[in-house]
Amino acid sequence: MEPKSKFCNISSLTESMPKSYKKIFSFIQSNQDAVSAMSITQLARKLNVDVATITRFCQSIGFSGYANLKYSLKHDDAFFESEKTQEPFDPADSVKDTMDKVKYFYIRAIKDVVELLNPGEIELAAQKICTASKVHLYAQGGNITSAYYAQFVFWQMGIPCYVFTDPGLALPSANHLTRDDVAIGMCLSGSAKIVVDAMRIAKKNKATTIGIIGFPDSPLGEISDIHLSFNARVPDNIQYIPLAFICDLTILGILQAVTTAKNRKALSDQIGNVSSVTRYNRY
Repeated sequence: MEPKSKFCNISSLTESMPKSYKKIFSFIQSNQDAVSAMSITQLARKLNVDVATITRFCQSIGFSGYANLKYSLKHDDAFFESEKTQEPFDPADSVKDTMDKVKYFYIRAIKDVVELLNPGEIELAAQKICTASKVHLYAQGGNITSAYYAQFVFWQMGIPCYVFTDPGLALPSANHLTRDDVAIGMCLSGSAKIVVDAMRIAKKNKATTIGIIGFPDSPLGEISDIHLSFNARVPDNIQYIPLAFICDLTILGILQAVTTAKNRKALSDQIGNVSSVTRYNRY
């Protein structure tokens, strides 16, 4: 059962939604009673979109599926209310004002990720990663830093993990993956060419594909077996770029915690070895 008003801030997510999601959201917002009585197939026909697109839309705003969303429409009176928002950065801001805004936007980003992630997808991803023969991470642009952090985290857990950001290495590496391996694509937009092309090859070779993405309804989302999706409100402005990194780190932190908790016995020796090495490298 969805907690009442859990998604009362949903309206403020629309600015970063793909056009197809905005279309679905706008119709639901204007026709709540009608949608409550419609099947997912009926809604898809009405809007001329795929059933899968509606399902991904529901998941992108924090629901397990369409039925879950319909329940909230019937029982959550605050579903479409807007949260109290912070004003954007402004050249006239004092240092204290800027600090307060950074705090607000970063905390909001973390809350968004936690609310919008699907726990079942996280658990499945953790299981696949822990049992993988090896893990390949594919990233481009601003997500490269996140990918190298993920590599560090996975190696600490004893999971062989390698980052590829150059097409000359990414594509051939993906061609060597098998059904025993995991490929993780990291891309906010879900459209980065290097990442998408490498993940397509990985999927063709039967590797498990995991997308850490802002938009499930994207090229990367379409080829990912597991979606670790968040709809980050990240404006196209250099002052907000760290928000995407915060979202990546939040997902990786959750993934690390779940992987360790669910596989503590299997990982205990490796965790002990890492602790020993850490102590050895300190005075």
